[in-house]
Amino acid sequence: DALGITGVTPLLLVWRQAPRDWFASRRAGEAALLLGLSFVVGQVVFLDWFHDTLGWVAKGYWMFLLAALATLRLGSHGAVLVLITTAIQALWGAHLGIGFFADDLIRTHLTNYWFYTMALTVVIMALATYTDELKRVVDRLRLAAIVFEHSNEGIIVTDEQNRILSVNPMFRVVTGYSETEALGRTPEMLIHSGRQDAAFYQTMWQTINQRGRWQGELWNRRKNGD
Repeated sequence: DALGITGVTPLLLVWRQAPRDWFASRRAGEAALLLGLSFVVGQVVFLDWFHDTLGWVAKGYWMFLLAALATLRLGSHGAVLVLITTAIQALWGAHLGIGFFADDLIRTHLTNYWFYTMALTVVIMALATYTDELKRVVDRLRLAAIVFEHSNEGIIVTDEQNRILSVNPMFRVVTGYSETEALGRTPEMLIHSGRQDAAFYQTMWQTINQRGRWQGELWNRRKNGD
């Protein structure tokens, strides 16, 4: 039951949908390499591969490093594969009486094994959740940036003090000001046309401050005076 909760359940929940980018040639190679390396390290830690060479070097923490690396590169799909493989390798090693949990079955009835598996699962799945959410945020920001850059409307982004943080290419076309000239300044850099008086601008800013938005048309002059 514990193995199902810590390994099989996350596997089923995550792998309901296959990873979209694993089947690209470069990603497939990276996934195979990381998962293969994790398997080999698991054999070293839990089933005494290369024991004569490595001796009694402490190796239990190695799986945290490999699982974290697989999680960062492959997301939650890679994380659960490493977790379930590690849990099976460790349990098999305890059954055979070799590796990291060689004496755990006799001495603690696998208590140490379950604590280790639980700690590894909690740490790696928390990292996987954060990594996946961060990837979704980055994807949304990348999409927003594409829309911003290719909009047919001139757009500026300012901070709370109205200092310009960013302008899109169409803003540069419409106003004649380069991005370097606009950054750090306020929209007041745009020369008033004289067609709208001070009362118009006062009403506009009052509306923005009270409602959070304003819609209308402004007449300004381009950099060359047009």
